[in-house]
Amino acid sequence: MAGRLRASVALPAHVLLELSWIPPITLKHMRANLVGVAIGKTHPLSPTLALSARAHALFGNITGPFTCPDDAVADATSQCFNGTRSSDRLEPNVFGADVALGWRRPLHNFSWYAGAGYSRLRPRFRVHFVDAQGVRDSTRVEVDLDRATFFAGGSRALDSWRFSLEAYAANRDGMTLRAGIDRAVK
Repeated sequence: MAGRLRASVALPAHVLLELSWIPPITLKHMRANLVGVAIGKTHPLSPTLALSARAHALFGNITGPFTCPDDAVADATSQCFNGTRSSDRLEPNVFGADVALGWRRPLHNFSWYAGAGYSRLRPRFRVHFVDAQGVRDSTRVEVDLDRATFFAGGSRALDSWRFSLEAYAANRDGMTLRAGIDRAVK
């Protein structure tokens, strides 16, 4: 598990710029250097309703022994047995956009939102492994996927804490649930 540095900056005209970075720190032979960037604009439709649009991208790479970690190199039943620890590379290459409708009553502590979007995933994976016979495997896997995405969520504030829950789904891929707790900064 690695931490991700994240910053959001509110710009004029209801524009939000988001930046995130997983710095190149090696943990368990894995090293990530990923940068995420997003820009969004919210347009109030009424005192309780808002429409937002957002574009996002994730690029960089993760390197490490995905295909042949140390335990596979030591496992006599593995194709990695007596070879070298692999030095593989994944480049996620994700680009997308979405729109959402959100509702919040002024002076109340509950809000919800729902939306849909489109993501273009162009991940690239390269294997780098030498087996016990000295044969180098440099297999490349390139995938081009286009996915419709759907999401909905809500949050409730209690005192100075906010509790949130979100469901995010991509057609043909599944759904992710995310829960959060944060404290309001005064």
